Amino acid sequence: MDKILGRKPTPELKPPDCLSRYVVTKHAWYKKYKRIFCITPTAIHTQNPERTLVLTNSYTFVGDSDIESVTLGADEFEFIVSARQEKKGKFKPLKFTSKHRQLLLTDLFQCMAAASAMARCLVASKVLGAHQDFPAVKWSRGSNGWKPVTLRVTAFGLESLESKSGAAKWRCDYQRMSSPGIMLLAPYVPPPAGHADTASAVAAAATPQDGVFAVVTKLGRSAPRVFATRSRDTLVAQVQQVARKRLAINIMIDSSGASTLHQLLEAVMLAERSTSSEASELPLGQWEVEAMRGRADLLPPQLLMASPAQSAHKLTVEALAGMTDVLVMSGGNTVPRRLVVTPASLITRRVDSHEVVMRRPLTAIAAVVRFADDPKLLAIEWEDGAPPSQFVTPARDAVLVAVLGAAQAAAARPIAVMPGFSSPGDVIITDHKHASHAPASEPEPELTRMYLAELNSRGKELAPVLQGSSMMFYQSHISFSSSPRATRTSFNTPAPAFAGSPSSSTGSTTPS
Repeated sequence: MDKILGRKPTPELKPPDCLSRYVVTKHAWYKKYKRIFCITPTAIHTQNPERTLVLTNSYTFVGDSDIESVTLGADEFEFIVSARQEKKGKFKPLKFTSKHRQLLLTDLFQCMAAASAMARCLVASKVLGAHQDFPAVKWSRGSNGWKPVTLRVTAFGLESLESKSGAAKWRCDYQRMSSPGIMLLAPYVPPPAGHADTASAVAAAATPQDGVFAVVTKLGRSAPRVFATRSRDTLVAQVQQVARKRLAINIMIDSSGASTLHQLLEAVMLAERSTSSEASELPLGQWEVEAMRGRADLLPPQLLMASPAQSAHKLTVEALAGMTDVLVMSGGNTVPRRLVVTPASLITRRVDSHEVVMRRPLTAIAAVVRFADDPKLLAIEWEDGAPPSQFVTPARDAVLVAVLGAAQAAAARPIAVMPGFSSPGDVIITDHKHASHAPASEPEPELTRMYLAELNSRGKELAPVLQGSSMMFYQSHISFSSSPRATRTSFNTPAPAFAGSPSSSTGSTTPS
């Protein structure tokens, strides 16, 4: 369009390094108006949705920061950013409201934390506060025992770090915790000597006597993750305090302590068996696949900066396209799983024990990704905010057909099949949208009005230029038949059709 109008190229409709975008309401002293709140690894940008998404303001939080603080407002949707528009200006409170305040602030805090890790965000310590570490142990099913870890309480979630390297191996954002989010368990009792194996004996030195608890999430994993630390009460109190102060999230705690670790795991297993016996959970098909693990050692903004052209939420798959055989042969970043499709769920099981690792409802599928660059890669994007599920299998297309057919039947709506992941920032989160990295599964009236206004504005710009021009008009003759087999569409060789020229009875003059 810029070439047709003979003008300089206009800026992109979103910042090139945008991580996520939200429709918010900005509260000025004289009125309220809509803005699109863009979060990048280095700054906040606002766009005007009513004026071709023009950039209205930018506030950096790296180097000489334009942001002084980020605080919660008076109601459940309000937050306040203390910022300045000029480097020599004064910091002023900017008030915004968003129904997805928790998700928005989580993205913003992660960007600040990532910039702080590279010593680029000096204001992070003031906005996020200091993280707190607790020495702990984690229950490991693989070794049937306990492994030493470090639990870190941050402004946006709870992390489990490897004790020696300090690399994050697991992360749970506060907004993803279930209700209750933490279950306090009874003191751990080792299994009888007759049932102990070598791995259990090796891990005996790390076996805790008390301080055992489980972290329960809303999405994905079937069994909760179990940890133990002597400072359990302090850690739980810190999690509740930080989540409430930074994000206004109340983490519910089950403090009954009635269950032991083994009773909890047995209850989960019995619940899964009961669910699997239902008629709606009879398998439609199952395949041996390699499930790809996500990376917890880098935050989404760090992944985005490492590869700006790829999605921050799925860089692990995109970066590995074309390397599938090497990965599967070496076992790097993949684990063997049995993928099961039922009329209601998508289930992944351990190959050796058939234990359910993940059970997701098919109605939550937003899109299926059939990678164009690699015939073995398949991914599923979820509309409820869960990280995408990523698989490697030579039977990729057979799995895709089964998942797509069952999901469309369960959700009673069409589901998109895409050649690659949704790009970060392409999805604009409105009051009805809950995932920043998956296409919308329902109509978005607010965005529809914005897009129609944009098309109308651009059409008005083009109309004077195209008046009487042969640049963009072609005549096409299209014939239709009631029989699908006989339906055929024929196009004449593109020929200029001027604005005033008559069209045939079967054709119309339309802009390309």
